[in-house]
Amino acid sequence: MKKHIRIVIPIIVTVALFYTGYRMVDLLRQKKNLAEKIVHVPSFELKSTLGENFTNKNLKGSIPVVFFYFNSECDFCQAEIQDIVQNIRKFKDIQLIFVSFEPVQKIIMFQATYKLDIYDNIVFLSDYKNTFSETFGVKTLPSSLIYDKNGKLVSRNNGAVKVDYLLKALKTTK
Repeated sequence: MKKHIRIVIPIIVTVALFYTGYRMVDLLRQKKNLAEKIVHVPSFELKSTLGENFTNKNLKGSIPVVFFYFNSECDFCQAEIQDIVQNIRKFKDIQLIFVSFEPVQKIIMFQATYKLDIYDNIVFLSDYKNTFSETFGVKTLPSSLIYDKNGKLVSRNNGAVKVDYLLKALKTTK
């Protein structure tokens, strides 16, 4: 019996080490592929709050764009948007795209709560297929991605960020 244990335990440990190594290499490969995929704004299809398709072709190509992935009930998302609202004039030459997987009515209510439906450079979109997080590689709420006027990624942020940080990153896009 002890002889079998002496043989089985090293085999189990070896298999576990090989599997762990394989998973680490696979995760690094996936991370590298995602990083390459979002270097420029990837193709996407979302819906406006009016139900119209909105894709990367609808972006204003001559100005930087910031994507915000949010949830209306998220305290950090609410704090981040309040900070943006207080500094909204500083974003006049930036396209702000707010994306949520929530029902459209909740997105519309969130937009109205912060009075952001009056700005031409701000768009609220529904991730009705739940593809945004995979396409852009975001895992947390809120998340933001800053792209320059040529569609090149400048900054990818998990969690809430202050307006000062966003503006500093956006200065590098001009």
